[in-house]
Amino acid sequence: MARRLVARLAVVGVGIAAAVLAFELYLRFTDYEPFRDPTGPRHLFERDEVLGVRLRPGFRGVHDHEEFRVDVRINSQGFRSPEPRQERAGGFRIVSLGDSFAFGYGVEDDETYAARLQARLARSLPGVDAEVVNAGVSSYGTRQMAQLLERRGAELAPDLVLATVFGANDMQDNVSAGLTERGGIAMSPEAAAVVDADGGLRFAVEYSDAWLWLRFRWLMWKSGMGSLPTPSPEARRWALPGLEDLARNPGDAARARWEATEKWLAELTKVSRELGARLVVIHIPLPFQFDEGEWARSREHMGLAAESFELDAVARKLDALATRLEFVYLDLLEVFRSEPGSATLYFPLNKHFTSAGHERVAEAIEALLFERELIPEDLIPTDLTPEEPR
Repeated sequence: MARRLVARLAVVGVGIAAAVLAFELYLRFTDYEPFRDPTGPRHLFERDEVLGVRLRPGFRGVHDHEEFRVDVRINSQGFRSPEPRQERAGGFRIVSLGDSFAFGYGVEDDETYAARLQARLARSLPGVDAEVVNAGVSSYGTRQMAQLLERRGAELAPDLVLATVFGANDMQDNVSAGLTERGGIAMSPEAAAVVDADGGLRFAVEYSDAWLWLRFRWLMWKSGMGSLPTPSPEARRWALPGLEDLARNPGDAARARWEATEKWLAELTKVSRELGARLVVIHIPLPFQFDEGEWARSREHMGLAAESFELDAVARKLDALATRLEFVYLDLLEVFRSEPGSATLYFPLNKHFTSAGHERVAEAIEALLFERELIPEDLIPTDLTPEEPR
């Protein structure tokens, strides 16, 4: 009798273990994302003591989001680019630094503006080894860009450096603690502290998708939430981050953010020069800054007074700083203002460039390279000009 009971319990135990294992494998093979995190899929990141997080070399995965589903591949150097060319006989190398816009949040590896720019230069400079390394990392501000270039610049040996300033959050990133990592997920220090304080949650985040799924639902049931609290699509559509930095009368906090941004742009310029490279700073706006209809709907939805804001405030400050620090400046606010329907170059909810948006940015960068003579003259065929923007 006892043996039968033990045998039955063993069968039940094996069945439960098999079911848990099957559930674990199912979640892993379907790319379960416990957090709808804007920085990317789980296991994309690893911790970095200086930069906060960095991309995990050799990562292969899928970023599954309500607005897209794309593959993400990271090379052995830790960049979202093809493997680096080992031998360089002359040629021209561009290193593209930035945050999620440069990384290519929401598009395939070959749809980022870095990849598109390389493809365009291959046509404009036939026979020239023109390479564009996508060193963008979601969540990075100007500080991390400068520190990454300082650390990896000699290895990358750029002839030209591209760096972005996204006015909606880069100013804040430059005065805030960077993200950290738990279980391959990029987290704010506050979220990481919550995970660290809960042993069961920490184990789940680090080791088991199945346990993490169960743990989340237990915590939601315990709190009475029933589901993860996420803003509605309508609320997200009208979210306007970075408004304080566009105010006509910015407060002390906004001034401190800009001072930090100036400091790190100066450092980025200095490191670029030490590497013998020119620096191009690209200002990335949000649609409401150049689309009058979007701005009117946003003001109405949020109850904002138009006269309280200068939508080109960050762009003008960067323009003045470009003269003082002597870097080359590309203002996408002006580029997008000149084209009707430019708001379609962004995803409606997550506000990043679509594939069409990346293509337009690559066109604008290529035109700038030729207009400002940033490509060595001996590399430019005398009978060819860059493609005309569409």
